[in-house]
Amino acid sequence: MNNEIIILTDWDKAGEKLAKKLMQHLLSFGVVPNMRFHRLLSSLVRKDIKDVEGLDSYIDRLQYNVQLSANRQYRKNYTFQ
Repeated sequence: MNNEIIILTDWDKAGEKLAKKLMQHLLSFGVVPNMRFHRLLSSLVRKDIKDVEGLDSYIDRLQYNVQLSANRQYRKNYTFQ
C-alpha cells in the first residue's frame, strides 16, 4: 500500500519552511508527501492571497465574479435596443 499525504501550508517563507520540515518528518515514517497540489495552488493564488485560510473567501470572490460576468454577458446579448 502506498501512503501519501498532501501538505498544504501558507505560501510565505514560514509556510515553506514548515512544509519542508513536515516533508522530512513524513518521509522518515515512510509516508510520501505530495507537494504537487501545494505548488499548483501557490502558482495560481500567490498574488491574491497569502495563506490557506484565505482560500475560502478567494473561491467565493471567484464564483461571484464569474456569475457577475456571465450576467453582464447575458444582458449584453439579450437586451433589446
